Amino acid sequence: MPGYKYHDATGAPSLMNVQAYRKGLIAPDYAKRLKSKADFLLFTIDCNPKETPSFEDFQLVMGNSHFGYSSAPKIEDFLALPLNFDLPFWKGYCTHLIGDKIAYQCGAVKMQLFSEDSDKIGKDETKKILHDDWNKLNAILDERYNISILPEIEALNVVLYSDGTPRYVDSELLIAEIERIRNSSWEQLLKMI
Repeated sequence: MPGYKYHDATGAPSLMNVQAYRKGLIAPDYAKRLKSKADFLLFTIDCNPKETPSFEDFQLVMGNSHFGYSSAPKIEDFLALPLNFDLPFWKGYCTHLIGDKIAYQCGAVKMQLFSEDSDKIGKDETKKILHDDWNKLNAILDERYNISILPEIEALNVVLYSDGTPRYVDSELLIAEIERIRNSSWEQLLKMI
């Protein structure tokens, strides 16, 4: 469930000027807004058509954009689809799934503490704290990477900022993983699965 700033930060610096790659980076979280071919074409209108999938190919991920839960995506299921993974869009999409998986697997999200707090103060309250942690992470990542979000995301007004130290997110550990993801080749990324 890391936010849009997190996913932009995980993007390969050499591909961040490729619009189709950037759209792929956010597509798993944005996919629920793409309910028709017209929605998809509007989403990819500013992309090079040779770098984006057809709507028919994109339909293969609609309804199951994270291939399970975002905290434990089944990336192998995604890679088993008959898609052209050389397209920048799909490379961004896969990077998003890897970023989600690593955020939870590396221990950067303190699930044990989250679970303990859920028992003490309730699940709704701990979810609020976790959401605020992502807002705090946005501020930390903004300061470190200075990444502008895509206009579609800015229009949603969902990238928020808070000051302070996150409770359930170890920002230093997560930044180390961000660096590992963003500085890996495609082949190295695939080995992280």
